[in-house]
Amino acid sequence: MSELINTTIANPSPMDRMASSSKDYMAALEEYVSAKGLKPVWYSLADDADFNFGFVCRLEPA
Repeated sequence: MSELINTTIANPSPMDRMASSSKDYMAALEEYVSAKGLKPVWYSLADDADFNFGFVCRLEPA
């Protein structure tokens, strides 16, 4: 997992672990698609109360 889990939080909550995993996934996907000449455009799926249901991305030419 990312540095957030390894250095900052001794006992991360499930939400902290999910946030860290999401950041790792987004960075890995960005690295992968940039090698193919693309870039991700991220969209957050949230409701009016700002509860985050997740995220999706659209790939565009870099």
